[in-house]
Amino acid sequence: MTTKNELEFANKIISVAACLGASAADLFEDWHPAAPPATILFAVLGRAMRDNFDQVNRAARKLIFDVVEDMAINSDESVRSLALSGFVEAMISGEVFSREQYEKLIEDLGPVAREHADVW
Repeated sequence: MTTKNELEFANKIISVAACLGASAADLFEDWHPAAPPATILFAVLGRAMRDNFDQVNRAARKLIFDVVEDMAINSDESVRSLALSGFVEAMISGEVFSREQYEKLIEDLGPVAREHADVW
């Protein structure tokens, strides 16, 4: 079950990039009438960020990554896990990123998310 707090963070991310919102809308449609588990929601958002990396401008990416960093720093362990294990790990998994894209990604991530990505 996804809590109100988790949905608020997801909505902050979704509001920045339409492509992420479209992925979330598809997920909610698939799970209707229930809400998807938060772990799945944040993994879908991370994959959508990865798959649409070049379509999301740098200013928007930084806003999204600021939300992820806030989740990692200022939240309880379950929300921190959604940010790092859900969003960040889904975003960097797979072989979609070129070295140049990965370097841009790492440059824009906040310090906690960047450390997690480097270790993972």
